[in-house]
Amino acid sequence: MLDHGQIVAEGSPDELKRRVPGGHISLHFLDPQTSQSAAHVLGAATGSADGATLQVPGDGSPASLRALLGRLGAVGIEPERLSIHDADLDDVFLALTGHPTDQPEI
Repeated sequence: MLDHGQIVAEGSPDELKRRVPGGHISLHFLDPQTSQSAAHVLGAATGSADGATLQVPGDGSPASLRALLGRLGAVGIEPERLSIHDADLDDVFLALTGHPTDQPEI
């Protein structure tokens, strides 16, 4: 991986992605109140601008997904839908360099 002509990391894309956190699970709820209740149960969740979506750090593995949904299910909360985001090479670049890939050179 290059940054302004300098090598900042070497490895296959999968090896580089395993080096940084960045994976999360997005949970969408029907209303902001349910989202807030879920955030209280889950703790380490970040809300969205619309108030109905949470991002929870996670690797997206079946075991972690079952645990997450189990915690919500135990208190009667069920998301309307969910999606899994794995760290991508943009996440790796940002973590290694401190700036996004589309930042112009100075």
